Amino acid sequence: TLPVLCPQSYYCPESSDAPLDCPFDHYCPAGVSAPISCSGGTYCPRNSFAETLCPAGKYTLNANLSGNINTDGFPCRTCPGGHYCLEGATNATICPEGYFCERGSSYFETCPRAHTCPEGSDAGIPCEAGYYCPLGSRDGILCPQGTYCPAGSYEPTECPLGYWDNGTNLPRSSFSYVCLACPAGTAGQAENRTHCDTCEGGYVCKEACTTTTPTDEATENGYECPPGHYCPVGSGQELACPAGHYNEEIGAVGSEKCIPCPESFFSATVGSSSCRTCGGSSQSDGNASTCTCKGANRAFQSLTQSCTCFPRYEYRKEDYPFTLVSDEDGSANCTAIEYPACTAVSFGLSGSQNST
Repeated sequence: TLPVLCPQSYYCPESSDAPLDCPFDHYCPAGVSAPISCSGGTYCPRNSFAETLCPAGKYTLNANLSGNINTDGFPCRTCPGGHYCLEGATNATICPEGYFCERGSSYFETCPRAHTCPEGSDAGIPCEAGYYCPLGSRDGILCPQGTYCPAGSYEPTECPLGYWDNGTNLPRSSFSYVCLACPAGTAGQAENRTHCDTCEGGYVCKEACTTTTPTDEATENGYECPPGHYCPVGSGQELACPAGHYNEEIGAVGSEKCIPCPESFFSATVGSSSCRTCGGSSQSDGNASTCTCKGANRAFQSLTQSCTCFPRYEYRKEDYPFTLVSDEDGSANCTAIEYPACTAVSFGLSGSQNST
C-alpha cells in the first residue's frame, strides 16, 4: 500500500495506520509526524494546523501547557493597566510618559488635558492647583507669574486688567490669592501682569485701573482730569484749583492750568471751572475768592452775587425813608439801626408802679 500524506490538523507518527488529533498548545501542518509547540504570543486550540496570534490587547509568554485557558477565560492573558499589547505580543509593554493605557489596551492614548500621566499610567491624574497640564502632559507645568491655576487647569488664567502678581504668593492656585489690585495712581495693563504702570498726567487712576489713560470710570476705574482740577503723573485723585482760580480744561496736568480770576470776578470754592462776576454793587482786584461791597457795612453774598446790610444795620430809600431795603442788593452805605432808649421802671413795696 502506498503511504498517504498526513492531513493538516493531525500528526502521524512513523508506522501509524491512522492520523492522530493535534493536541492543545500545538499545531500540525500537513505531513508532520509530531505536533509542534505553539510559540509565545500565539495560542493553538485542539486540531490547529497553524499558530493563531494573540489579538491586540492580549499577550502570552509561551505555550499554555495547562490547556490554553487562563484565569480570564481566554488562552491569551489580558494586558494589565498601565501597559499595552500589540497583536501577537509575548509580553505587556509599559505605557510611555504623557500617555495612559487602560486594562486590555492595544495601544497607548494621549493623556487628556488637565491631567498628568507618568510612565505606566492606567488613567490620567488631575492636575494640581498651581500647575497647568496641557494635552499629553507627564508632569504639571508651574503656573507663570501674572497667572493663576486652580486644580484641574489645562492652561493658566491671566490676572485681569487692573491687577498684578508680585511673585510671592505661591502656589498660584486662585485669583484671590495671586492677583493684587493695582493701587490708586497706577494701572494694571502690562501684558504679563508682573507690575503696575504709573498713571499718565491728565488722568486719574483709581484702584484696579485698567489703563494709564482711562476715560470711562465704570469700565476702566479711572477718568480724565475734570475741569477745575489738575492731575500730575501718578494721580489717584484729582487736585482742586484753589479758591480765586479756575480751570475750564479737561485733562490738565499741572497747577499752572489754574488761572487767577480777573478783576471784578471771583470763585468762592476750590475746584472751580469758571469765575463768576461780582455784580454792580461789588468789586474785586482779581485772584479773589469773594468780592468787596462798594457800600459800607454791607456783606457780599456769593450765592446771589449781591451786597446786603450787615446784621443790625439798615438802609432806607431816600425817596421812601420809611421803607427798609436792608436785604436788597445795593451799593449805598448801610447805617447802624438806632433803637429807642429803655425807660427805667420801678415798683414799690405796695405793688404800685412808679416811673422815674
